[in-house]
Amino acid sequence: MEYLRELVERDLKARYGKEINVTEKQIKEAVDVIGRDVVYNYLILGQDVSFKTFFRNLEIYIRIISD
Repeated sequence: MEYLRELVERDLKARYGKEINVTEKQIKEAVDVIGRDVVYNYLILGQDVSFKTFFRNLEIYIRIISD
């Protein structure tokens, strides 16, 4: 999780130009919520979800809960 948290922080800083600190609790919550969405899309709707889509949704979720 630490690597994913650092990756998200780095990408958010590059995208928005400001430091956004993500806690371990926030990253775990975000992965849980977004992960359920990925499983739902795959199992119920038969849609593949790329890592790029997963990561984008993860960043959006973290941005929402960080504000």
